[in-house]
This record gives sequence, C-alpha cells and structure tokens, in this order.
Amino acid sequence: MANKVGFPTARASWFRRRVLRSKSSYAMVMPDLEHEATTPLPKRSELIEIGETISYTFPYNEGSFLRDENLVQIGVVDAFGRHHYCSRGVIRRLKKGFREEFCSQK
Repeated sequence: MANKVGFPTARASWFRRRVLRSKSSYAMVMPDLEHEATTPLPKRSELIEIGETISYTFPYNEGSFLRDENLVQIGVVDAFGRHHYCSRGVIRRLKKGFREEFCSQK
C-alpha cells in the first residue's frame, strides 16, 4: 500500500500544548533541500511503497530550530493523517550538543 509523506513539523510537549495552551505549539521545520542527503524532490512528491524511506537534512547552525526549547518533537505526517516522530532521546541529545556548541559562545 503506497503512502505519501508530508513536510517536517515540530511540536511542543503535551504539557505546553494542553495545560499551558502555548501559542507556539507547532512549527513547520524547513529542511536543507539542497543537501545531498535529502531525498530529491521528484521522489518526495510521489507515493512511496512499504520499506522505502525519505530523508530530510536540517541545517545545524545558530538559526536552527533546535534553539527553541519549547519544541521537543520533530516528525512528519503521512497521507493517512498519522504522525511519525523521531524519538525524544535523539532530540534531547541534539539539543544538548547544540547548546554546548552555539549557546555557550556568548
């Protein structure tokens, strides 16, 4: 059964979204579409079969989405409306490395 992958998004934690009613709960994350590891556009716009993958590469610089402490989940939505997020441990490690590399230079 073929499926289509949506654009990458980020969202805040459940507590921020539901209890605090944060206004910045969701964000669209812009990948680096020119990077060689990002799946080319024709493939991203087609249906993918079971077992196929699509890769996105994100910029790792001072303006990265990792700067926003509220965003704790990064993922995509498929054509059926299901959300597919990477593990929170990966995001925690990325944010820790980001803070050490870019935020401690002040």
